[in-house]
Amino acid sequence: MKPTTIENEKSIGLEFYSSDMKGIGGIIKKDKNDFKVIEDSDVERDEKGEHLCIVVEKEDLTTENFIAILRGHLHLDGRFIGYAGNKDKNAVTVQKISIPYSDEISKKIDELSLIDKFGKFKIIEKFRIKRKIRLGYLNGNFFEIYVRNCNNVQSETTEKCNKILTEISNAGVPNYFGVQRFGANYDTHIYGRHLVLREYEKLLEMLKKDNLFGRMIKDTDDHKKAVRSLPYFFLDIFIAGYQSYLFNKILSEKMKNFGLSRIEGDYVNSKQDVVLPIIGYKSKFPTGETGEIINKVMEKEGITKEIFKHEIKFLSRKGDLRKVNLNFKEFGYEVTESKEASEKKDVRFKFWLEKGNYATVLMREFCKN
Repeated sequence: MKPTTIENEKSIGLEFYSSDMKGIGGIIKKDKNDFKVIEDSDVERDEKGEHLCIVVEKEDLTTENFIAILRGHLHLDGRFIGYAGNKDKNAVTVQKISIPYSDEISKKIDELSLIDKFGKFKIIEKFRIKRKIRLGYLNGNFFEIYVRNCNNVQSETTEKCNKILTEISNAGVPNYFGVQRFGANYDTHIYGRHLVLREYEKLLEMLKKDNLFGRMIKDTDDHKKAVRSLPYFFLDIFIAGYQSYLFNKILSEKMKNFGLSRIEGDYVNSKQDVVLPIIGYKSKFPTGETGEIINKVMEKEGITKEIFKHEIKFLSRKGDLRKVNLNFKEFGYEVTESKEASEKKDVRFKFWLEKGNYATVLMREFCKN
């Protein structure tokens, strides 16, 4: 186990690496084509099915962006469109989306590429299925990620990757919430803390300094009313950010004291995986030393779990559980010459991750920069 030296990571609770080996450096997402995500979801084909599954590859489009295109082209209510998970804009993504089947809609899907003037998506395949696709259908995702311009000779890069893979295979990888959960300025959780503590004036003072949020704030002396007027989408992100920060802090404290192994009193799920709470007002905490860690983090934050039962009702959070270990498999990599500089190397990583796990968290074990 190795502590991070990166202040931005520390600020969001990512305090340790599982592996001790020095990283390969490099740059992730130097180009959007360097980060590819292929959905792994349970969708059963049925030649007489009442729904049509379309497999779409897209870039520079979120799932919501593409669904908006579908709705407009098909004149279809969004309630009838199904998908298993949201996909990022800043990547090449492949996912399955379902719509009600008819011959007319099937023909319109064939015409869909004609409205894509900028080449942002293509329909790879379509087939009929029995049921609408839902969020529970997602198992995980396959990733293909290039890390560019690693500052090592090829043999050194390969040796480091081999050692890191051995270390994390033996010790596990902390299932942190990744940096993208906390916004470009690493401050989403700070907004969320003010929100759950009902510190509305402080929250508004911070938001007014942001060009996006500043325009949204209602001009009123009633701070609570001004907060309620903000889009729910953002308020939800703020609270989720704070819950994620608390989880990361608890996990880091557990790592510092006990690593990722199970200790007496820990909660486990049906598959005997150790889990920690994503804190909400209905959370139940493990006993023993892990329970003490949770109480210590909450005491330092000046909160209790009841604080998540919010006076603005739609902001209340019951809580959840999340695995301590990130679940990856089918891992492989290839070291090649850099396209930009002969003295540097590129590494292409390929692996599968369970849903809800962050590829950037796994990659930070290898890069450490």
